[in-house]
Amino acid sequence: MAWLGDYLRFWWGLLYWNGRKSWFRLRRDHVPCPCQNPSDSGRARETGCDAAHSWRRPERFRRVCPLMVMMPDGPRCTVDTRDVRPFWGRAFGYAAAAGAAVYLAAVLGAFVFLRIVGYPISPVALAWPPRWHEFRQARSEYFAAKAQRALAANRVNEAILSFDLAYRDNPRNYTAGVRLAQLMSVAQPEYSDRVFARLLHDHPAQGSVTAQAWLRSLLIHGRFAQAADLAVARITGDSADRPAWLHVLFFATRHTGDDGPLRGLVARQPSPLQPIETALINSELAIRDGHGLSLLPGLTTLLPADAGTYGPYYQVSRLTGLGHPAEALAMLDRYAAAQRLPPADDFTLRLEVLAALGRGDLVCARLDQGAVGARELELVSAQLVRHPDPAVLAALARSVDRARLPAGAEASAGCAAYYVACAVAGDWDQAKVAADLLREATGARLTSLGGVEAFFRAKGATVQVERVLPLLPTLPLAMIYALYDRYHQPAVGVSVSVESPP
Repeated sequence: MAWLGDYLRFWWGLLYWNGRKSWFRLRRDHVPCPCQNPSDSGRARETGCDAAHSWRRPERFRRVCPLMVMMPDGPRCTVDTRDVRPFWGRAFGYAAAAGAAVYLAAVLGAFVFLRIVGYPISPVALAWPPRWHEFRQARSEYFAAKAQRALAANRVNEAILSFDLAYRDNPRNYTAGVRLAQLMSVAQPEYSDRVFARLLHDHPAQGSVTAQAWLRSLLIHGRFAQAADLAVARITGDSADRPAWLHVLFFATRHTGDDGPLRGLVARQPSPLQPIETALINSELAIRDGHGLSLLPGLTTLLPADAGTYGPYYQVSRLTGLGHPAEALAMLDRYAAAQRLPPADDFTLRLEVLAALGRGDLVCARLDQGAVGARELELVSAQLVRHPDPAVLAALARSVDRARLPAGAEASAGCAAYYVACAVAGDWDQAKVAADLLREATGARLTSLGGVEAFFRAKGATVQVERVLPLLPTLPLAMIYALYDRYHQPAVGVSVSVESPP
């Protein structure tokens, strides 16, 4: 262990001897040379180096002072006394090299530790200070992944905490923010609203997706007034999907019993609002005021092509609701011939009209033609919640038996809707089949289905529907709308602001 003593003397000597020699240079005529033997001549190669004598191996002192050389009779200084000088550059070089080595070792150690823990970070990001901000991003990704694992294990509280940490570390982590807002909407809806609003502000490119997620969260918990405020914000914000939000606004205000948001839009006439949209809002207000019959001429008039797709949808839907399904079917056929409606909207309206006409046999014939698709399964199931029909449900069951629904989000949404349709009808044998299909589509056990079954078995269905909707996270919006139309009694809600944060 003799080398250890010289190693420690080396680091001490870099500071001590360079300091002594610096003082000697400043006070050359007043202090003796600190490192040369005072009894020698003071000439080069004749004067001994006293500083090296205390070392186990004196030649190692050259790392501190390169002026020293080893002679047969011991260490000697290669310069005259007046030329003795410090070597701070060498000292700083050694210190810098040692510091770099320690720093590199610390970085590598931290990197190995963090990768073992699960942080997705590179050693360069740890070593280079301008990239240290990536550590927070890596920490955010780590907690987001941890939250996903907790959700998979049904540890909701742990998932909320992890998503919160992930989003705080990196507000640009959009996925963590959305999941946090969705999970917090149950216990702390005000906090959830703030997170959603910040996501809309910070991620404008994801605005449509964020607003849809916020809407779903609001509807699942029966917060219709807030949904109406969100719809108004999206409509007045020149959203590309403004017609869809107009439909949301009509639905939400029907369930709050408050037409104020609609009247406010008409009064303000925001610039993004198109004339057809203003006309639809006025029509909706007139129908709610009991003047629907006066609108029949307009509702039975074919709209121009530039009116978009929601105007025709609204016409057919409101004609059906006003008790004129034959006229609604005629309008629907005209729009279908002109290919003015998306296939899903056409199918939805046709189901609605046929239910109003009492022509469930035509729906059965359509279902018996072949296997039902995931989207059709969703829409027919929603219609069966609004208008239960045992014959149509039986035909749907036969069509589902012939189908081979793939796993995935769309299939799980259709299977969830089908399960609810069977539960509403009280067909528990077929509900069990639907539950098995749902588990297969999602790959999860879905133990929450027991609570769903208890809800629909309740006599008189007096339980609030928002208590069961959180148990079915894959339930499509079409079915959520249908369940509220069937079970919810309109009540005045409390409005909140959905303005973006500063």
